[in-house]
Amino acid sequence: LNNKHEELLKAPTLILQAETEHYVLSIRQDEICRAASQCTLIQIPKSRHCIFLETDEVRAQAVQALLSFTEN
Repeated sequence: LNNKHEELLKAPTLILQAETEHYVLSIRQDEICRAASQCTLIQIPKSRHCIFLETDEVRAQAVQALLSFTEN
């Protein structure tokens, strides 16, 4: 991360992290969340890259996390 992203890192941020991810490095998501002042990172069990295209169980967890985040 560099200084040009500094303003973006001040916004409330939700990262839904897939448990079984093959495209995005979870370590990078962790780094972004640590750098952001208002970041919530939630790992979704049994999920892969396209969390909202998963099974109903996985998708429901992601939707609930999103709704909870936006309510706060």
